[in-house]
Amino acid sequence: MSVYIITARDEAELSSPIFAAGDVNPDESAAAFTTQLKAEEYLEAAGWRKTDVVVELDSESMLDWIAALRSDGVESIAVDPDRRAQESGARQAVISLHGLTAELAGIIERRIHTAPPPAGAEELQRIDIYCCQACGQVVEQLPEKEPPTCCDREMELSAFDTVRPGELREAVVAAE
Repeated sequence: MSVYIITARDEAELSSPIFAAGDVNPDESAAAFTTQLKAEEYLEAAGWRKTDVVVELDSESMLDWIAALRSDGVESIAVDPDRRAQESGARQAVISLHGLTAELAGIIERRIHTAPPPAGAEELQRIDIYCCQACGQVVEQLPEKEPPTCCDREMELSAFDTVRPGELREAVVAAE
């Protein structure tokens, strides 16, 4: 799906007209269109053909455009606004930029927290390392297990480490 905006004709960076999205929604808005035809119709109705053009945004450009709008204090995006209805004060469909960026941040956070490990990479697992204070013997085991006993008492957790699955050495090792 494509998104189209109106931007200044001779500008290197995207520079969209900012306006109120109707009397009922006076916050500053920029326009985004779902089709090129709707954007062209708006451009014509506004009389901006000499100074502005319609551009199609790719994903990266759209994010840059939204970030620029936010930094300029723009509150919303009017979706497929109707120029004539807008001039008469009619309410236009808008999307809150604050809400939109919060939603995007949530998506990014979820993706970060659920990203799979790289192909071929193995996950590491924690192992607990116990030491007998009486004789010095050492035991490595998974943390879900009960602490081991040695010399008729529970061994103390001395440290932990991480290993690849299958590398766990659950044997008792004599301390040197």
